[in-house]
Amino acid sequence: MNIHEYQAKDLLKAYGAPVANGVVAKSADEAIELAKELNGDVFVVKAQIHAGGRGKGGGIKLVKTIEEMHAEADRMLGKPLVTPQTGPKGRVVRSVYVVEDTTIARELYLSLLVDRATGRVPSSPRPKAASISRKWPRRRPRRSRPSTWTRHRASAASMAG
Repeated sequence: MNIHEYQAKDLLKAYGAPVANGVVAKSADEAIELAKELNGDVFVVKAQIHAGGRGKGGGIKLVKTIEEMHAEADRMLGKPLVTPQTGPKGRVVRSVYVVEDTTIARELYLSLLVDRATGRVPSSPRPKAASISRKWPRRRPRRSRPSTWTRHRASAASMAG
């Protein structure tokens, strides 16, 4: 199943997880209008495509003025965004997610994959950036990949602090 970041954050919010406020826009003008509902003077404009590495491809930008927000949304929308996961043609950005800028004290990553052969959900908790953990399973032989959450309980607990 592929869902956009804003859809994932809506699900997390519905279950009580703290999530930065954001709005989805399909045009630069709409991004400006909807951002007025948010608090703050600094925002992050995020291209919404089904691929990782959006930041490396220029699809995540911190903006400090309305003019910057309009320019970045306009630059992204309707154009292909090429990331390490899209291939050279990229994917067309049809919407942007404008989010209130928040101070991030610490980032943690958890990757869950469905192993259709066994019906299990292997996990990979990581203290590092998502782009690093996406490469991790390809560098290891299949037999040494994590098989269940319980194998990583200690790792997850140590990251949670």
